[in-house]
Amino acid sequence: MANHLLFPIGETRHLRLNPSARSRWRRLVFFVGFILSAPPTRAESEDKNRPATAGAKEEPNNQESQGKLRDETELDAIYVEGELLAPPAHITSSSSALDEEDLEVFEDNDVHQVLLRVPGVQVRGEDGVGLRPNIGIRGTNPERSAKVTLMEDGILFGPAPYSAPAAYYFPLVGRMQTVKVYKGGAQLRFGPNAMGGAIDFETVPVPRNGWLAEGDLAYGQYGLLKGHARAGYGTETVGALLELAHLDSNGFKELDTGGPTGFDKNEFMAKLRWNTPRTAD
Repeated sequence: MANHLLFPIGETRHLRLNPSARSRWRRLVFFVGFILSAPPTRAESEDKNRPATAGAKEEPNNQESQGKLRDETELDAIYVEGELLAPPAHITSSSSALDEEDLEVFEDNDVHQVLLRVPGVQVRGEDGVGLRPNIGIRGTNPERSAKVTLMEDGILFGPAPYSAPAAYYFPLVGRMQTVKVYKGGAQLRFGPNAMGGAIDFETVPVPRNGWLAEGDLAYGQYGLLKGHARAGYGTETVGALLELAHLDSNGFKELDTGGPTGFDKNEFMAKLRWNTPRTAD
């Protein structure tokens, strides 16, 4: 007797996948389709479009070509000359400058009258002639100009500018060529005492092309007498300058107890300059 396996006719069996397996299959199909449909890279397209040339030579290495240029190229030396401090027209930040033409308009002997033309500077008179200036910048206390760094030709002229910055000495403003007032960020390079700002009084430089001789004489009210003279000679290598200044007055006040109220002030300055040759070691 034979054994037979019987299957029902017309029965169909389906393969069912759980949701997690179905999502994995979909992601795999999407990834394969994305790779196959990606456009060619720029290098591949340039290689396909570039015409083939017979006997083309390879380009030399960039580093080797640059090295050859450096070895073969020789440039001439360039010398840059200029002042240590920036010219008045190129002072940075909110700083200001009064040049020689500005100072010669009124020829003031009182530094207070000169600085009143600079924005942000406040002054407080004491003797009426500017012998002991009180200068403040941007609201700082002007008492004896202790919050302002004072310089002549970039050099601090106070006897103790850091330990006792009160200015009891002040040069005659009549012999200055330029007055520069530094405020804001420009004052930071002038030391730790430039909280309010810095003021640099620049004198006439040593001549470079021959002789220099100038003089000034003036007389005014209350016995005011002013005398100023300078002379110098210089070349591109060496030079010298001498300057004399005198200012006196009988004073404009009368004391109840009597006595003089005037002043007598003299200043002398000498400058020497020597430039070493450019080829010196």
